[in-house]
Amino acid sequence: MNSSNSLGGVASIHAATLAVGMAGLFGKFLEHSPVLITQGRSTIAALALAVVLSLQRKRPRLSGCQWFWLAVTGGILAAHWVTFFHAIQVSTVAIGLLSFSSYPLFTTLIEPWVFREPLRPIHLGFALAVMVGIALIATSESGNSANPDAPDVLLGVGWGLVSGFTLAVLTILNRLHVQTHSPLLISCTQNGFAALALLPFSAGLNWHLDGRDWSLLLALGLICTAGGYALFLHGLQRVRAQLASLILAGMESVYAILFAMLLLSEIPPLQTVLGGIFIIGTTVVASFQSSEPTTPTVTSG
Repeated sequence: MNSSNSLGGVASIHAATLAVGMAGLFGKFLEHSPVLITQGRSTIAALALAVVLSLQRKRPRLSGCQWFWLAVTGGILAAHWVTFFHAIQVSTVAIGLLSFSSYPLFTTLIEPWVFREPLRPIHLGFALAVMVGIALIATSESGNSANPDAPDVLLGVGWGLVSGFTLAVLTILNRLHVQTHSPLLISCTQNGFAALALLPFSAGLNWHLDGRDWSLLLALGLICTAGGYALFLHGLQRVRAQLASLILAGMESVYAILFAMLLLSEIPPLQTVLGGIFIIGTTVVASFQSSEPTTPTVTSG
């Protein structure tokens, strides 16, 4: 893999991060169950990607084992989104995003074991540096003027950590698939299985949504999910999951805070700003220090 391909992969990850960085705000915009939000999000994304695949005349040619693993990862994707939105709803956008950003540390520890690759100290250092920036933000005073008491912070952090762990597992499993299959196909299939996995839990919920709610769900499904997730999988074809997780976990928090400032009037204190600058600096350095991805020794069935 040459350097231009590696840089292209980094650019795809950053573009995906910008799209998904807006997703956390929908946990506040949509005053509905996280299961309902995730059900709508995954269904809309799966349908949109299915249309794109049909226009490209691409049909899935997968073995039974591959269908099984995509079903498993679809269920993990659903769990990740439900816990993500729940963390934001029980606390704040900042708490949910920042605790979820523990994800690169989980990835850094799991990936070398799965792919039988050495744990590179530089990637561990980048992950720890990102966590230092997150710690600066997490220990600062709440800048949420709409919710100054930051209720259920510990509960929000707990669910955010669960969300981060499930995303780390999903990223590792996705790396097994993107080497041989279209990112659009994987994204479409996983979103479809995520929607199916949630049907037993969402069937009894109140689906009386107004026009604003449906518009928000469409934006969440089409822009933040279908577009962002496909870009992220495309980037995984060119960069290691460790680097991708660093960019996503670090920059997504920064983007989300900026969007919250503009759209929710959540003005962060100075320590939060300093933590964000620390995270940006670390992810920029990580982007330029990225090496060519190693071909995994474990392949999907």
